[in-house]
Amino acid sequence: MVAVIVQRVDITDEDLDTVFWTNLIVGCALTISGLVLSNPLGVLLSDERVSPIIRALSIVFLISSAGNVQMALLRRQMDFRSLAIRTMIAKAFGGLVGVTLAIAGYGVWSLVWQALTYSSINTIALWKMSDWRPRLRFSFDRLHHLSRFSISILGARFVNYIDKYSDRLLIGVFLGTTMLGYYSIAVKTYAMVEEVFQGSSYQVVFATLSKFQGSMDKIKTTFRKIISVSSILIVPLFTGLAVLAPLLVPSLYGAKWETSVPLLQIMALGGIPLNIFVFSGNLAIALGKPSWHFKLRVLVALTRFLCMAIAIGALGWGINGVVAASAIVSYLVYMPLNALLTRRLTSIQLSDQFTPLLLPVGASMVMALCLVAGTHLLASANSSLFGIGLISLLGGLIYICMIWIFRPDMVRDLIRFSRLALVRSK
Repeated sequence: MVAVIVQRVDITDEDLDTVFWTNLIVGCALTISGLVLSNPLGVLLSDERVSPIIRALSIVFLISSAGNVQMALLRRQMDFRSLAIRTMIAKAFGGLVGVTLAIAGYGVWSLVWQALTYSSINTIALWKMSDWRPRLRFSFDRLHHLSRFSISILGARFVNYIDKYSDRLLIGVFLGTTMLGYYSIAVKTYAMVEEVFQGSSYQVVFATLSKFQGSMDKIKTTFRKIISVSSILIVPLFTGLAVLAPLLVPSLYGAKWETSVPLLQIMALGGIPLNIFVFSGNLAIALGKPSWHFKLRVLVALTRFLCMAIAIGALGWGINGVVAASAIVSYLVYMPLNALLTRRLTSIQLSDQFTPLLLPVGASMVMALCLVAGTHLLASANSSLFGIGLISLLGGLIYICMIWIFRPDMVRDLIRFSRLALVRSK
């Protein structure tokens, strides 16, 4: 529900109090649920040692819920520097506690105390950085009003969660745990690269679009730059991942995981439209249309699941076919639907959304050729992460030079965005 604090043009103290106590009640409910279910879950997992761990970790829900409103207010104020500082402080203290206890021999409990420390320091820092304090005030009318906006956001997040793990369910059921292991390695590597971009940009974009929602001209100008900057970053990032996968996977995980290489390559190419057009959801929520975003996510998730099920069940394409089916949906369903949503919301024409991709795609193809040459050199020698990093750097420099030659304004937009986005929002 905290997203409504960032999105709303006018937010009252009564709204903030209502959201705070609602979050706290939900946090208490989740904590109590964890405490109650800890023993049954221990029995279900045939390991009684799990129960006290679940009880301890369930406290995180309560601790985190106490700082959500303060975090939303800082995002609303575009104070990402403060948010970055609290994250670094919390991670430092949490890491210190975790490492100290691990050295002392506390095993898995070192991770539990690391999570509790991180959540506690995080919430304390948010209260210290925000001047707002809750009052003993609650309005069911305001809760009903705010919930109408928030329910679609929660629904979209739930659909995202189901969509995220439906592929693993299909692979585990039809192909077994061995193939699921190969797939998990590819997903893990893909997620690490995706986090480089989305982790620092999603909340920044949402807060920026929400701030400009009263001026459609500013929304259009800002969103065009978002598409441009996303294209400059995403196309070479995932193209490079696809090219370097044959070297990267064995270097990170060992030669026995080479089956994951084609999976990662297909994921990387399929991730290009996913990460460029992901901000249409931010746009819909910022403009007060979260239900549009929810309906689109449901449609895409159902289409993706059906296509993967047909690929693996009816056509017998195997694990590569499942990943390919997902990538096809990204290009033929996700990308055009999000582009149409953007046009419906802002009147930005489809040509204006797709034209910024042309130069990054062309420059990335040249970069890919250079990387392929570099991978052949490394393949003949003993490849290492240092060597992979070196040719990645050279490929990136070639790409940036090409962009600078043809469109220096795109590079300047990228630099301005990076200065803001490097300050992490969470």
